[in-house]
Amino acid sequence: MRGTKVATIAAVVASVGDLLMLYVANAGRPELGLPAAPPVLLWIGGVLGVLAIPLYAFGYRSAAARVAPRYQRHARVISAAGAAGSILGAVIHGCTAYFIHAGLAA
Repeated sequence: MRGTKVATIAAVVASVGDLLMLYVANAGRPELGLPAAPPVLLWIGGVLGVLAIPLYAFGYRSAAARVAPRYQRHARVISAAGAAGSILGAVIHGCTAYFIHAGLAA
């Protein structure tokens, strides 16, 4: 149960990071009428996601523990795939922050 709580909090933190990055990426669009965003918000959003997304693995491990008594092999797959997906998600999040930065600088 603790792993589920950690993963849930991590999801909220990563979502805040996503929203910050989206705001920075879209603040320059005149049709939205958004005030300009300080560039540091992009990096704060990026760091929040990169640090929080790997913690999703705790949620997958918690889910795996629930099925482990009956389906041990399935539990191992859930845990391993969740960990791998969490790391990949963090890399994608960080790359997205970089690409937003590069796009705004161009």
